[in-house]
Amino acid sequence: MSEQILSKSQEASVKQNKEARRQLLEKRYRKEKRFRFFGLGAVVLSALILFTLLFSIAYQSIPAFSQTYVGIDVYFDPARIDPEGTGDPNVLAEGNYRGLVKKAIYALFPDVTARKDKRQLGKLVSIAAPEEIKSFILKNPQYVGTTQTVWITSSDDFDLLLKGRIRRDVPEQDRVLSDKEVAWIDTLVATGRVETRFARNLFFSGDSREPELAGVRGALVGTLLTMLVTFIASF
Repeated sequence: MSEQILSKSQEASVKQNKEARRQLLEKRYRKEKRFRFFGLGAVVLSALILFTLLFSIAYQSIPAFSQTYVGIDVYFDPARIDPEGTGDPNVLAEGNYRGLVKKAIYALFPDVTARKDKRQLGKLVSIAAPEEIKSFILKNPQYVGTTQTVWITSSDDFDLLLKGRIRRDVPEQDRVLSDKEVAWIDTLVATGRVETRFARNLFFSGDSREPELAGVRGALVGTLLTMLVTFIASF
C-alpha cells in the first residue's frame, strides 16, 4: 500500500516537474519572440530613419545641381584686349575683361546711372565673369572686334532668388537683395537673358569663397584616394 502511495506521489512529482519545465520553455520562447520582434522593429526603424535622412539630403540638394547663367552682349573691343591686332593668345590673356563685362551689363540697363546702383548691378554676375569671357575669346579669337552673346555665371544671390531660397515677400531690409536688384533680375528673366543649366562647377571645381564657384572636386578626390589606400592596405 505504501509503495502504491509512493508511486503515485512520484508520478505527481514527475508531472509537476514536466509542467514546470513546459511553462519555463513557453516563457523562454515568448521572451525570444519578443526579443526577435523588438530586434526586427529596431532594424526597420533604423532603416526608416536612414531612408528619411538620405531622402531629405537628396531632396534639399537638388537645387545644387543647377546653376543660373546670364546672357550678355559683349563687345570684344580690340583696344582693350588686343591693341596691336596680333591675335597672340598671350596678349589676349592679359586683356581688360572686367571692363568688358561691366560695359555689357550697364548696356542692358541704360537708365541706371548712379554709381551705387551700378555697383549693385555689377554684383548680379559672378566674379568669375571676366575669366569666362576671356576663356570664350581665347577659344574664338576670330570674334575680336565683334559683339557676341556670352553666357556667364550669375551671382549666388541671383541664383538663390530664382530657386526660391531668397524670399520676395519679406521686407527689403531683411533680404540680401534690394528691391532694385530683384526688379533687374525679373527684367533679365522677362527678356530671355537667363538660363538654368547643369552645374558643372559642382563636380569640376574645388573650394571657393564664392558659393556659385564652389565644388566638391577636392572632397571627391580625397575620398577616392582614401578608399584606394584602404583597399591596398587591406591586403
